[in-house]
Amino acid sequence: MASLADLDQQAIEKRVSELRPNAPFKLIVPQNPEDTLDLAGTFNFHVEIAFEDGVQWLARVSRSQKGDGPIDLLRDTTESEVLTYRLLHSHGIPVPVVYDWGAGTFSKTKSEYSSAAMQSSLTM
Repeated sequence: MASLADLDQQAIEKRVSELRPNAPFKLIVPQNPEDTLDLAGTFNFHVEIAFEDGVQWLARVSRSQKGDGPIDLLRDTTESEVLTYRLLHSHGIPVPVVYDWGAGTFSKTKSEYSSAAMQSSLTM
């Protein structure tokens, strides 16, 4: 499994800047392994994105790496999750809004098996 050290923070910053141009933000990536307990699960890492205007996003990055499974299955799993969020949202159910998702984007190893979804934070 990949670790937080494998995250390509510059790639995340570039993509966030493309999605919200001219909106200053800060990536909040824990530097201390003990601080990652709430942000890293068995299958994903979560990186907080805090915009100066108060908007908050969460980048969810797969911990998968080469050899963890067929790329099509991993990509289909992420797409299914995104479509499920969008379906629930269309029926008025409060779920995070997914602004972007893809495969092979935020890993220093450039593994085609990485996937991510940038979501709005949801307070319930």
